Formats: sequence, structure tokens, C-alpha cells
Amino acid sequence: MLLAKIESWLVRVVTVVVMAGTLLLGAAGEAAGQDSWMWRLETERLTQEALTAKAQTQGQLYRVKKGDTLWGLARNLNVDLEVLAAMNYLTPGDVIYAGQYLRLPVEPDKSYQVRPGDTLWHIARQYEVDIKTLMVANRITKPEALQVGKIITIPGSPWSMAVQGRPVSSASRLREAWLNWPLIGRITSPWGQRGKEFHHGLDIGAKAGTPIKAAQAGTVRFAGYKSRIYGNAVEIVHDNGLVTVYAHNSKNLVKKGQRVTAGQVIGLVGSTGRSTGPHLHFEVRIDNKAVDPMLYLK
Repeated sequence: MLLAKIESWLVRVVTVVVMAGTLLLGAAGEAAGQDSWMWRLETERLTQEALTAKAQTQGQLYRVKKGDTLWGLARNLNVDLEVLAAMNYLTPGDVIYAGQYLRLPVEPDKSYQVRPGDTLWHIARQYEVDIKTLMVANRITKPEALQVGKIITIPGSPWSMAVQGRPVSSASRLREAWLNWPLIGRITSPWGQRGKEFHHGLDIGAKAGTPIKAAQAGTVRFAGYKSRIYGNAVEIVHDNGLVTVYAHNSKNLVKKGQRVTAGQVIGLVGSTGRSTGPHLHFEVRIDNKAVDPMLYLK
């Protein structure tokens, strides 16, 4: 009788041990299955679908040109290669061909109506746009005087204009073309109100004879004695429509109609015209209207 009870107890113990072992082996097998190629393939498929779904909510058509690659387009667009491939049902390593159409993740321009309490800095931060870009795109010269109700443009990706085939405005081109300093020196008078007068440029102090350099490539539209106020001056029209003015020069080293490169010496610092000492009077103009040069200098 006792022997029978012992045998029964041993059977139950063995059964429990076997069941526990089976469960452990099953869990291990499931974990191993997650590392299998089938599990990785399924995960990759789900990831690809998620990327495609996300990418399909935006984008514009682009016709592939000779020499284009997915990697090169992704780099130029500053987007993830996998997103670009996924939205076109491709893999990152696929070859693309001239004449093929791709959907690009391009963000178009947006419109925004200024509300009470808004500032240009707040709007720029909200849409993650550089404030200089926002000002140039909307030709804003006085950001502190933003008007409630005004409709402003929030610039999207520069590629949006190229892909859509729309002409690129001078304001749009300015986004990628900030100015170099014409010379290094102390700012003796900033842009803005100066006593009873308004100072339309930036005065940079320097020794007489210091080289003055073109802030950007362009074509000289004026070089000579401009007026009793400006004295000897040079005006350059840049490829994006921007105009820069360099005044009070002791000597101009370029001529009207001459093509100049960024950083090319165009004159020497002087004190001609209405001036109290050697310095450069530097102006930036958009549509013949003077704007604060500090907004455009690198």
C-alpha cells in the first residue's frame, strides 16, 4: 500500500517536471524563432509598410535625370534614404533610370495669418524656419512691426520649386545666399535711427586704404562718384536680385558692367563724401529698398 502511494507520488512529480520542461523549451523556441530569418523578414516588411504609409502623405513627382541615384537624391533632399525608397516601393540599393518618375518627400510652402501676440521669432520657432529665411521670403525689413492679419509665407523645401517647375523668386534664392563681410572692422554706426536721421546702412571702421571685398558674386551697376553724401561708391547687383552698396571709398577698383566674384577686392577704404573719418558705409537693398545688413551677413 505504501509502495503504491510512493509510485503515484513519483509519477506526479515526473509529470510536473516534464510539463515545466516543455514550457521552457517552447519559450526558448519562440525566442529563437524571433531571431530567425522569417521573423526578421516580417519585421522588415512591417517597417517598410510604416515608412511607405508615412511617406505617401507627402511628396511631389520628379523625373529622374541621367546620373541620378537614390542615394544622391536623398542626400540632396536631406531625407532618409529608406523613406525615399519606401515611398517609391523600392529598396535603398535599387538602381533608378533616366525618365523614371519618383515621388519625393518635398514640403511645399505654407501660408500663415499673423495673430495678436505673434512675433516673427515665435513663428520662425513654431515652424522650425530660420528667421532670416522667413524675413527674406516675405520681404520683411522691420520684424518688430509685424502686423496682425498679415498673410506670410512659411518657406518649405527649396526643392518644391524645382520639382513643381515654378520660377524661383529672388526672395527664395536669397535663402541660400547670405553675404560675406566686405571687410573686418569695428561697427561704428549700425543700421537704423541715428538722431533725427535714419541711417540706411552699416558703417565699419577701418584704416584708409584697407581693401573692400565684394560680399557676393555679381555685376557692377555703378562705380564712380555718387554724391556729396556717398562720395566714391560701388554698387553690385547679385544673381539673386540683391544689391549691395560700398561707399566713401578712397578709390574704386572696378568698372560699371564688370563681373566680380565673392571676396574680390573692389575698392579701398576712404573718407570721401559726407564722412567724419575713414570707414566703409555698407548697404543692402531689396527691390531698391534698404534693409538691415546684419540680417544678411554671415
